Amino acid sequence: DDGSSPYAMAERAATLFGTSDASNGEAMVNSNIKQLFNEAQQILSFPNACRPESDSASQLWGILHRTVSQMQVPLVQLLIDAMVREEQDRISLYAKAVVPQMSSCAASAYRRLKENLLDRTYDPTKFVDILADLQGNYDCLGFGCEDVGAYQTDKVAQCAELPVNYPMAEYSPTSHVHLHSKIDLDVNAIKALLSFDSEKSWAAAKDVYMYGKNSEVYRAPGSSDAYTVRSLQSLATSALRKKSPWYTLFEDYFQDPNYADTIVMDVFEGRGKWGNSAREQKAEMLTKTIQYQVLYMYLLAEAGDADADCRSGDKNDNVGGAHSWDEVAAYYIGSLEGVARGGSTDFADGQLQWNLANKRSTQFNTQVPEGYALVNSEIEDDLYAGKGELDAYACDSLAKTIKRIERNSIVPLIQSVIRYALKMEDLTYSSSSKDIAEGEAFALAVLPIVKSVDKPGAIVLENNMIIQDGVQPVAEGAQRVADAFYKTMVEFELECELVGQADGVSACDMFRKMSNPAGPFASVSLISSVAVVGVSILLVAFA
Repeated sequence: DDGSSPYAMAERAATLFGTSDASNGEAMVNSNIKQLFNEAQQILSFPNACRPESDSASQLWGILHRTVSQMQVPLVQLLIDAMVREEQDRISLYAKAVVPQMSSCAASAYRRLKENLLDRTYDPTKFVDILADLQGNYDCLGFGCEDVGAYQTDKVAQCAELPVNYPMAEYSPTSHVHLHSKIDLDVNAIKALLSFDSEKSWAAAKDVYMYGKNSEVYRAPGSSDAYTVRSLQSLATSALRKKSPWYTLFEDYFQDPNYADTIVMDVFEGRGKWGNSAREQKAEMLTKTIQYQVLYMYLLAEAGDADADCRSGDKNDNVGGAHSWDEVAAYYIGSLEGVARGGSTDFADGQLQWNLANKRSTQFNTQVPEGYALVNSEIEDDLYAGKGELDAYACDSLAKTIKRIERNSIVPLIQSVIRYALKMEDLTYSSSSKDIAEGEAFALAVLPIVKSVDKPGAIVLENNMIIQDGVQPVAEGAQRVADAFYKTMVEFELECELVGQADGVSACDMFRKMSNPAGPFASVSLISSVAVVGVSILLVAFA
């Protein structure tokens, strides 16, 4: 008890929270860390350890992060102890060790904790709210309620572990997909590391991309399976992507089966078009490519896999027996949106397609009365419908639902291209603004899809949104960029009200020009769609 080492600190904390090993009296944290040290020692004892052909680096990476997670447990325990005792100096000490680690968790909770524990003197009347924010971040930090325990048995109760059906923006899964959804924490971690102008932090961001950090592969209780995490790079190069009919569009467009991974690794390693650009531009190209090419394609692949599982008659034909449709929801929504319908009201929290749609809905006036994106409302309905269809093995109905989700999911990408076309109009090709990197990244996320429907429209997007030496970005104007999506929207039966307008630029402008009798905010019927598409092709041909 008199020691000053981290080991002794963990022992004292375990006594306060009842988290000692019943068999030997040692703090569970210390027992766990010693076991991790033994695992690392065993890996390093192999003859091929740390050689290029070995996977020892990725194994040690996982051990490192589990060790760091365990080391944070006594810090959290002692922070809670200090708050209960209202000892300001100790609160400040432990808060400085704990709160910064939460910067890669939900942004809203991190800001509240920073304000209540670091920026101002601790207010005991806010104990319950602060404790809730702390407990809500345990999962993000890599440990659970059981690791922290109950303070002095009855003063602060142990929080409840997340159930299997823990909702994602109200969608309730029935299988263990929460670990899948935590891939958004890797995106958050990469963003945080790229915000520093430091070679070490950028190297760490690359490691998170290559080896993963937060999205553990599910292991049943008592399983002897090795601990593994899925990485963003593994998703970017996964064979599962072939399950999506859209994958070949991207492979053909980029002439590269691992097109998104190539972009990411080129930037990390200082190669190619963006490898030597301004730091903020590189950071945006990296994160946007990861979010809206790597993870977007994997989402589409999971939908294709759900269709295949339906037709094979096994909806749980996945690692850990996960429900195929739950995986679709996990990669569309993520772990950071909270449990309420619509997701987090703080749009800084989420990192996946759901969050992008919500952010763009405020800029394009496409929100439902509850304050989240209209397109998310429609996709949420389809998530519920798809779950029921897969459970009933109504595969033809499921295929139609998947097609609606695929088509609706490009809405926030269309909005993003228009938004950045507006931003890029006044920039030059040599600008160091991050906006030109973001604009190109969003355009690349949707260009293969547009090209499959409308080659002239794709050329307009390329000429205006893809940065070229000596060429003014968006030279034809933001409205021309918006008009380039017209035929794709008609083909996909996308309603204008899903896309909306921003700063006077509207994706519906071409509908008005074509005198669509149903009006600019209605879906186009099949007959009028064919007629309008024909006219639009003639207009492009004679432009």
